[in-house]
Amino acid sequence: MKYFTLTELTASNTAKQRGIKNIPNDIQKANLIFLVENFADPLREAWGKPLIVTSGFRSRELNAAVGGSATSDHLNGLAIDVSAGSVAENQRLFRFIQERGFDFDQIKSYKNWGRIHLGYRRSGNRKQVFNQA
Repeated sequence: MKYFTLTELTASNTAKQRGIKNIPNDIQKANLIFLVENFADPLREAWGKPLIVTSGFRSRELNAAVGGSATSDHLNGLAIDVSAGSVAENQRLFRFIQERGFDFDQIKSYKNWGRIHLGYRRSGNRKQVFNQA
């Protein structure tokens, strides 16, 4: 992992505020490393600018606290949400991922463009694009 750390991939203000443990098991940790090495790091390298992790791994309790889907890939360490720093940069990053032909399972914009969801699986990536803007 070149641009991201496990600490930032598991950090959560909500978990801290509510006393929720957000510690991945060995499989979840291996999935986070896989996601970063195969998608997030290559994306960051090609983008050439920092990406801020706004949400990474989520324990079941944390996922419920933030209103995440019960089937969220965040639970397995196979998804992270990032920001390129601004609405305009997030919009550019969203297009950049598609234009550069990155392999991914899902990318998702959120209606306020505050972050972008990046999902990557070990096999069977579906290249699903959800633009909720």
